[in-house]
Amino acid sequence: MKGVQAPSIQSVIQREVARFVAVNRRRGESDLYLGRRAVRRHHRAVPLLVTPLSPQGSVDLSVSLCDVSSNGLAFRFSRPIRVGTPLAIRLFWHDRHAHRVPAVVRNCAPLDGAWRMGCEFALDDEALCTRAAELREHWYDA
Repeated sequence: MKGVQAPSIQSVIQREVARFVAVNRRRGESDLYLGRRAVRRHHRAVPLLVTPLSPQGSVDLSVSLCDVSSNGLAFRFSRPIRVGTPLAIRLFWHDRHAHRVPAVVRNCAPLDGAWRMGCEFALDDEALCTRAAELREHWYDA
């Protein structure tokens, strides 16, 4: 239709995050203590695909979700990822049409023989949203 503008990539990604948080709110466990945080976290162990955004290329890493909120998420991985690293995260790893969500690693701590990365969604960063959305698909998506 003429005159109808397509939604921005940022609004599409914001809807993806809202959908993921809603699914995990229904199926996961929530924080019992809300006094420390601005938004409630939902704890659930599900697989995610995480791709560090670097000029050298992209490699999907299979990680396990620890918790998610509307502001970000934490995941568990076998090795540390440097604080400040931008990521593209496929929240719905099994959906080849799912948009990747940009996030930035904000903390990294050892956890039971692995590493726990806390990430903040970068939904207001138009450049990161575009980079995450343009990330090429991998052979297993074909």
